[in-house]
Amino acid sequence: MKISKITALITCACILLSACGSQNTGSSTQDADSASSAGQTASATAESSVQTGAGNTSGETKSAMPVPAFTTEDLDGNEVTESILKDKDVTMINIWGTFCPPCIEEMPDLAKLSASLPENAQIIGILCDVSLNDKSALQDAKSIVSKAGTNYPCLLLNDSLTDYLSQFMYVPTTIFVDSEGNQIGEPVVGADFNAYTERLRKVIGDWTKK
Repeated sequence: MKISKITALITCACILLSACGSQNTGSSTQDADSASSAGQTASATAESSVQTGAGNTSGETKSAMPVPAFTTEDLDGNEVTESILKDKDVTMINIWGTFCPPCIEEMPDLAKLSASLPENAQIIGILCDVSLNDKSALQDAKSIVSKAGTNYPCLLLNDSLTDYLSQFMYVPTTIFVDSEGNQIGEPVVGADFNAYTERLRKVIGDWTKK
């Protein structure tokens, strides 16, 4: 029993080094420097989960819900629906927050990865803390993606996406879905570029990352 608790604590610590506690509130902090308090909250949540046996620190979902029907906008104000998935065999969905330094730090690498993907694959981002009506947070998010050179769409929260994201504890969490929005494999919790490319190679097949 003691060994299993120690193992769980080590697992939590590894996740927290590369991930932040998710904040699906539709609000944003001013910039990445304010993430320290979010990290402390995430750490406390993870510790509580280990002690009580609640939560899911492995990053696995109890039941993988498909991406729901939704109508939202990206950061450029373009309307986006679930049809964004239809023409691709695989979509890598990166769930991130403006309060999360690991999310922001991996964005330049995600942009390079996006540019290297074949025609049947794509990356999209979903913001866990910026909604359609949150104008101040929207400007923060735009500034972040501009500095990172993000070249893939980042979607804003609406009710359907908020419900969908509620199954994930940490950001960044990255999932892979097919053209119908069905999840392929388990989520990748934390910023783990090697895991992303390994998963993409398994799904896409013959693909050489630039």
